[in-house]
Amino acid sequence: MQEPYWQRNLRNFALGFIVVLSVMLLFLVPLMTSEKMDKFGTKEVTSLTTWYYRKGVEEHRVTLPVALPSMPYEEMTFSTTLPLEFSSGTSICLRSSLSQVHVKVDGELLYDSGTAGSGGLIDSRWNLVQLPLSTAGKTLEISLVSKHAGRAGTLNEVVIGDESTILLNIVRRYGSGLIIGILIFLLGVLLLPLQFIMDKKSFPRQEAIYLSLFAMATSGWLLGESKMLQFFTGNGTFTTLLPFISLLLLPMPLVLYVEDFGETKNKWLLRTLFWAFVGNFIICSVLHFAGIADFYTTIPALHLLMIVAIISITAILVREAVTRHNKRATYLLLAQSVLFISSLAELVLFYRRDFSVTTIGLQIGLLCYIAVLSWYYYSKIKSLMQKNQETRYLRGLAYRDLLTGGKNRTAYYEDIPKYFNATSQKLSWLMLFDLNNLKYINDCYGHAAGDEALRTAFICIEECFAKHGSCYRIGGDEFAAFLDGLGEQEIEQAIQCFERTVREKDAQMPYEFQVALGFGWYDNSIYENFESLSQEVDRRMYANKVKQKIGRTATPTPKEKPLAANHVASPKQG
Repeated sequence: MQEPYWQRNLRNFALGFIVVLSVMLLFLVPLMTSEKMDKFGTKEVTSLTTWYYRKGVEEHRVTLPVALPSMPYEEMTFSTTLPLEFSSGTSICLRSSLSQVHVKVDGELLYDSGTAGSGGLIDSRWNLVQLPLSTAGKTLEISLVSKHAGRAGTLNEVVIGDESTILLNIVRRYGSGLIIGILIFLLGVLLLPLQFIMDKKSFPRQEAIYLSLFAMATSGWLLGESKMLQFFTGNGTFTTLLPFISLLLLPMPLVLYVEDFGETKNKWLLRTLFWAFVGNFIICSVLHFAGIADFYTTIPALHLLMIVAIISITAILVREAVTRHNKRATYLLLAQSVLFISSLAELVLFYRRDFSVTTIGLQIGLLCYIAVLSWYYYSKIKSLMQKNQETRYLRGLAYRDLLTGGKNRTAYYEDIPKYFNATSQKLSWLMLFDLNNLKYINDCYGHAAGDEALRTAFICIEECFAKHGSCYRIGGDEFAAFLDGLGEQEIEQAIQCFERTVREKDAQMPYEFQVALGFGWYDNSIYENFESLSQEVDRRMYANKVKQKIGRTATPTPKEKPLAANHVASPKQG
């Protein structure tokens, strides 16, 4: 009996209620209480906002963050006065970008970030400097030097507080980029198995590979720009190169993904763009590691190529979506329009040197892009699964006997090569069965009783032979079984089981219930082919049928006992 609708959904409702209640207990109840607890050390960090920059004899007041014009290798020095009092363990923290940092108090050097790394590129990092108690109230100086114009004049926010609180503040502000990067990387890893799971015609394998590589390259860039990798690896070269190399790789799988559209006629343009990105990657890498021009210096060339790719891909997708009504192109155009707009906004912010909000817009664009594509592929995979389920259902009907629920004659012929071939090293047995007196049962007890007799015969066959192979109904009252790997003793035991089961069923029937049986194993030295084996087994089955008839009267008669409730006598008319 099917479970009522309300009962089926009661568990789901209860689970949903518990989840909502848990969220309320965890988030809403604490907001209603006055109890507070310090997280790590002090409750908050303090930003040092009032700074001075001296140019020549003039001193100018600036508010952080600030970006002043500077020349390559020009030293830019900013100064402020430290608080008159602070506790032991107090530190200052600032984020430097491609610049060497020196921190001094009253002219005494407290911290040096070090020299350039790979290809002469100075890494970007968090600089955490502990302040001795003796420096309270003194003048703090931060000097920046960079090989890139403008970078030495960029001083980001400088905060003061205990070390643990500063680190927690960084995690709060930039941890989302790390989480998004990890999630996108995991998405890329999960996309790879699709090439083995999905049908190649409906879900091309290279499509999943391109999406996976794009996701991984994107995650590399996001992880590098998250400003958090420094806490997981002490290698400054790695944390600096990761976003640059990932950004160089990122457009390649994206272009190939769009180029993989079977409908587009502009493949030559996309292939040209792909090889342009490949060439740019090789040239930029050679220039960087040869010390001629680092990745930051050559990044405008990549940006120019990306703008050309954005315009080209958008034009191609618009053509496919509008003129050809390509549904896939429509989804991709919607997804990539959000990504492209956020990418262009990112470029504008980059060249305006507004580094405080870079990557935020692109993170949002990437999430929207992934959300739209994920919905598209979810719908596609769901449709394919439904289609495959329908196909399997229809295929099951084609190979299923509706009366008995077992395999039918079509399945019987399809399975012959599986069990009977010259290369098999196992004994393959053919069993043929015939239900006796089906016409008499139909005429005297009704066709419903005849159908039940056929189902009962198949139940007897399956009960003793199904565990050793496959059972079939191959005709009106004819059945068969293919058995594999059984010896003669095991066959004899199975036959004894079958005969015993038939006798038990016969005792429950109002008529004589008998099933004739013939069997034999395939020996290619004796039988020319399966047909010759089948003819011999059929002959043996008929002999068994004649033997069973000898033990009873020529014309079957009902047993002298009351008819079962589900058997209605129906004498033959006329």
